[in-house]
Amino acid sequence: MGKSALLSAWLLRREAADAVVPHHFIRRGEYDWDDPAKLVGSLVAQIELRFPDQREPEADARMHPAARLEATLRRVSENELIPRGERLIVLIDGLDEYDPPADVPGRDPLAAFLPRALPRGVSLLCASRPRHPYVDMLAARGAVQLDLDDEQAFAADNAATVRAFWEQAAPELGLDAQFIAEAVACAGGNLQHAAMLRQHLAGLPPAQRRIEVIPRGLAASLASAWERVATDPVIVDGLGILCAARGRSRSTS
Repeated sequence: MGKSALLSAWLLRREAADAVVPHHFIRRGEYDWDDPAKLVGSLVAQIELRFPDQREPEADARMHPAARLEATLRRVSENELIPRGERLIVLIDGLDEYDPPADVPGRDPLAAFLPRALPRGVSLLCASRPRHPYVDMLAARGAVQLDLDDEQAFAADNAATVRAFWEQAAPELGLDAQFIAEAVACAGGNLQHAAMLRQHLAGLPPAQRRIEVIPRGLAASLASAWERVATDPVIVDGLGILCAARGRSRSTS
């Protein structure tokens, strides 16, 4: 949860420090952002902006996307990174939103755009859902995994993040330190719990923003949200229309 937000925040900090980070955010079905050729083309163009002396040969642009990216990275590594002792980080978000064409053989769909190996000085920072099969494929390539769902490893950091969220949001809603402490405890380190609770409280009169309304845990928060919307006639009618439309779409396809 929140992996894209983390990468976006990290990218903004790097850019604020005048660092150039070639990046691409894969989004299924949006503007060909999940097309391997265009993904690699975007990264190559950004890499060339950082290293203008390492322009891509015209022949390389006709290579397989993964081979093209590997050739660019190798050229930059040999001519720029190694001589200067520098690093290049390439960011790709949303690996789990890439769907390989059904007629393309191969066990590793990421080979459509990711090089098999990275040259010296180059690091690849990616994000995917933790239980997606691509994670195992990345591990087989030697990737180091940071599991944001590892409660033990990140428990203190997650709790601190939720506390920071409430310390900023509480004054806007007129909530005191006792409410913050209870909200942090009930969230269990889950930022989605905090965000949902804040949204709910913002729609309540100040007198109803009490500790008693805080659900304990994300599951309870989702159940509470569903109870609030399940009796709303507008929402019920809207869900009915969506279900009918989906059923009609399946019957005509």
